[in-house]
Amino acid sequence: MKKTDNNSLLEKQVSERINDDLDGVKEADVIVTNSDQTIVVGFKKLPPKYNAPFLITKGAGCLAGMMMETALNNGIYICENSALARVVYYCVDICELIPLELLMLVEEVYAQFYSDTKKRKDRYLLLLTLQVFYTKTLLPIFRIFAGHIGKYLLQRSMTFLV
Repeated sequence: MKKTDNNSLLEKQVSERINDDLDGVKEADVIVTNSDQTIVVGFKKLPPKYNAPFLITKGAGCLAGMMMETALNNGIYICENSALARVVYYCVDICELIPLELLMLVEEVYAQFYSDTKKRKDRYLLLLTLQVFYTKTLLPIFRIFAGHIGKYLLQRSMTFLV
């Protein structure tokens, strides 16, 4: 009986740890993975006053796959950098600030993240502008044009009937 209790306690602890890691992914700014996605690390920056990234989550193997799925489902930025993912996974503990030796590499990932985010915002604003232009300008013109064409075709078809 006691062995069963220990097993259920262990399963509960493992489940809690996995849930904590997956919650960390949801809070991350950036996820970095190796090429085969067997190692995943997640970074988050402290408030602007400090502006220092720290490791919010990390995982390997099966857990890495679940973390990648969570990141994709939550729209978290994912970057592939095998060397950085491995070094951070093995050398940095969760909730630790990124060491100075690795800070430049992490900041390069953030620079890429900000650049891609700006491009996405620019594309969104362009699409929004085009949508407004279409609905405010072109759509009324198309409706008027379609109305005139419809009347013209109706008159033409009437003349063929007579």
